Amino acid sequence: MPLDTDRLGAMYSAWRARHSDRDTRMDVIDKVVRGDFDVFDPDEESVDSRSPNLIQVALEDTAEAASLVPTVRVQPDGASKDAKATAHKMERIATGYMDANSVDLLIPRSVMDKAAYGLSVWTVSPDFDQKIPIIERRDPRQCYPEPGFKPGDEVRRCMFAREVYWTQLPADYQQMIADYIGQRTDVQNPDENTKVVLVEYYDDEEYVLSALYQHSTSGIQRGAASDIPMPVVLERIPNELGVCPVVIGSRISLDGEMRGQFDQVVGLLEAHIRLMGLILDYSDQAVYSDIWVRDLIGEMPYGGGSFIELGPQGAIGRVPPAVSSFNIQADMQNLLEGIHLGGRWPKARPGEVDQSIASAKFIEASAGMMNTAIRTYHQILQRQLERALRLAFLVDKKYFSGSKTTAGILRNQNFIDEYNPKTDINPDHRLRVEYGLGLGRDPAQSAVLHIQYSQAEFVSKEFVQENIDGLTDVGRERSRLDTEKFRAMALSKLLQGLEAGMIPEEALIEIARARENGEDLFDLYEKWVIKPKQELEQSLLDPGLGGPPLAPGTPPGAAPPPGPDGTPPVPAAPGGADLLARLGVDAGPGGMLGTQVES
Repeated sequence: MPLDTDRLGAMYSAWRARHSDRDTRMDVIDKVVRGDFDVFDPDEESVDSRSPNLIQVALEDTAEAASLVPTVRVQPDGASKDAKATAHKMERIATGYMDANSVDLLIPRSVMDKAAYGLSVWTVSPDFDQKIPIIERRDPRQCYPEPGFKPGDEVRRCMFAREVYWTQLPADYQQMIADYIGQRTDVQNPDENTKVVLVEYYDDEEYVLSALYQHSTSGIQRGAASDIPMPVVLERIPNELGVCPVVIGSRISLDGEMRGQFDQVVGLLEAHIRLMGLILDYSDQAVYSDIWVRDLIGEMPYGGGSFIELGPQGAIGRVPPAVSSFNIQADMQNLLEGIHLGGRWPKARPGEVDQSIASAKFIEASAGMMNTAIRTYHQILQRQLERALRLAFLVDKKYFSGSKTTAGILRNQNFIDEYNPKTDINPDHRLRVEYGLGLGRDPAQSAVLHIQYSQAEFVSKEFVQENIDGLTDVGRERSRLDTEKFRAMALSKLLQGLEAGMIPEEALIEIARARENGEDLFDLYEKWVIKPKQELEQSLLDPGLGGPPLAPGTPPGAAPPPGPDGTPPVPAAPGGADLLARLGVDAGPGGMLGTQVES
């Protein structure tokens, strides 16, 4: 049933209360990324962070390592030719959606959300300007989902809350809020710095956008859970899909709570920062220790040329620094190892290898932990992208009709197609997203594995080309490879003809100059190899060029008739080019080509 918008403020406060623990964990990670640590020294003074922010570095590295873009396959619901053709076209349509929505940039950002906050959130909605479905990344910190009552149910209702400045709102939204506020006397009019809380509500029936305000003199602001804000409805759009268009991919956790990959190592990083601050403070004391003076006369002078005057009991010296523990380096190393172990981020990733020479087996073992984490992210992304593309099919089929154009790169092959969502999209076909051999590996590891499998003849070279990152047109590259082989063969025959004397020596200079001027190699091959050979064959068969006479009505090129007594026909005398080509060739036993001297 439709949402009662008068209850929206209470729902917003209640759903935020449900996710209060999750919001606290997310806020901690936000502070870590910003470097806003609550770290204090023994004197309860704030310690500035002088350590590398390993959590931020690991988040970025994990997201980039898992950024491989999968491919799409659609399995038809039948074995008919039409069903297979529709499935093939749906693969291209889905790939066009991915290209239009920049999935290659959406995936690493979503992996970073999963690693930091434990979930990534997308919404699928129609774009009436471009007439395509839009897959949009939403901030997990502003998402409050409510799944169904059955275990494993998809999201049935979801709410997003975000703060924007009053001046960011469209003019019609500002007018609607101003009209509503004008009816009340306990709320000030908004100004340039006023922030508005926008709440978006999604379910399987409608989409509602509203602004929340407080009964206070501070203008429109975020309300506390105990102080229920009042909604101003700005948009209310029916959802014709019949399903909630919110897609959430979450990390696996024991208790079902959304937990990031580095939640448990925040304390270790804070301890590392505190210890590093103390070490640097000790180093500073050792170099610039404080000066103590006894029985000083006058003021303490500083700088070159100054002198210190002391009384009869005078003395001067420096305060010795604090004694450093001999295990300080071991303590620092233990903290770093704990961060790497707890965050499942191997030391080999940033180049922290303790051995001077690391074997390949050592690197493989140290990187295996991260490969497992990347594999899990890939599996979650598979299911998330499959659901998003299925929703995109529903959006395209429901809201847009008529012929349209889609373009993209499917399995490293460029394409551009026309389609009609009403006839070319069949929701009964099963869509699958696949990583293939790249599952659980970064792009470089995936490329190496594909090449190794191809050399072992486990997969074809075409399959490898379809999965190499950066290759955009397999058909074009295969034709280029074939052309390169033919060009090498043509060049080899030209060189062979020049060396054997079958091509005149003066042709060498002409061929070289022609290549310098950009003339095609195949044209030169035709000029110096093909045409001379054709002329020679024609001269042997054509009586006008020295061959035996042909009978009347005999077609050109036919074999000459036998002699009157049935003897075989006399072959035509070889031409000059053929004689030159045979110079230096052995004439066989008892024969000699050239001048013959008889006794």
